[in-house]
Amino acid sequence: MTKQFVKDLREGDTIKSHFVVIKKESIQKYKNKQGFYFGVKLGDKTGDINFKFWGNDDDHMIKSMHSSFDERDVVQVTGYVSVYQGKNQITAKPGYGQITKTDNFEASDFLKTTTKDINEMKRKLQQIINDTNNVHIKLLLKDLFDDEHFMNRYANSPAAKSMHHNYVGGLLEHVLDMVEIAKTTAKSHQQLDLDLLICGCILHDIGKVEEINTSTSITYTTKGSLLGHIAIGYNMVEQRIQKFDLFPEYLAMKILHMILSHHGKLEWASPVTPKFPEAVALHNIDNLDAKVKSTIQIVENANTKDEWCHIPQKNESIFLR
Repeated sequence: MTKQFVKDLREGDTIKSHFVVIKKESIQKYKNKQGFYFGVKLGDKTGDINFKFWGNDDDHMIKSMHSSFDERDVVQVTGYVSVYQGKNQITAKPGYGQITKTDNFEASDFLKTTTKDINEMKRKLQQIINDTNNVHIKLLLKDLFDDEHFMNRYANSPAAKSMHHNYVGGLLEHVLDMVEIAKTTAKSHQQLDLDLLICGCILHDIGKVEEINTSTSITYTTKGSLLGHIAIGYNMVEQRIQKFDLFPEYLAMKILHMILSHHGKLEWASPVTPKFPEAVALHNIDNLDAKVKSTIQIVENANTKDEWCHIPQKNESIFLR
């Protein structure tokens, strides 16, 4: 079966394709007639679309269909594309369309991936680590990223679920862009410890590796939902530092502080606020790259010819999921 992607659907199209279930609504009764209906939010790597099944008064049939799949399942959908309030939706009804769980799909149909070469980005990260002058920071980073299994998890992780760099390889892309901004910042502010700042760029979101799960959609793990990537990242790095008997305590505290403070504000989920120049720089570099990328993605995804779009205001957090 040829995959029909959300971005390519047009009003009147006949649908026979598979999508991942993003959100499943409960069965509802019609207000002015007998019968039942339900809605589902579906998606693939190109976007999302609402599905409506308009049932009749056969409650057994609609309950059976509705209970046959759950959120995060991949479903095969038949129906047709209609327009409601200016947006496409897939419509189905008894005798013309249905939604059923399927195991016959390609995972690559559902996950967006960076347009950059992941292997090349991995090579760039390794070179950045090898160029580090501080021996303690270099040992810490090599201990993490010389582990091929961990490097692959890091390199294939998204940077977020929805706000920015929310695709496979997004975290590494985000980090490498931050490192370039850090280098430029250090040229203007030579008092900054560039090794420490780059270390912060590489490690600030390391907890995303365990916070976010990627299968057919980007979701939060139980650990991620309960602890969050800042706490997870702090623990991951602290455990690695403890392996080194001679790791300077003050340097360790600075690195860990940068992980804890990189969101910048308590109301933006930082346990502490930045307390020294490299930590302040890290927060602002992270914020800059995240907001610019988020705005670029909004422009790319917008169904408009306008060259402008909404930019988060100063009291909005690009970090909050």
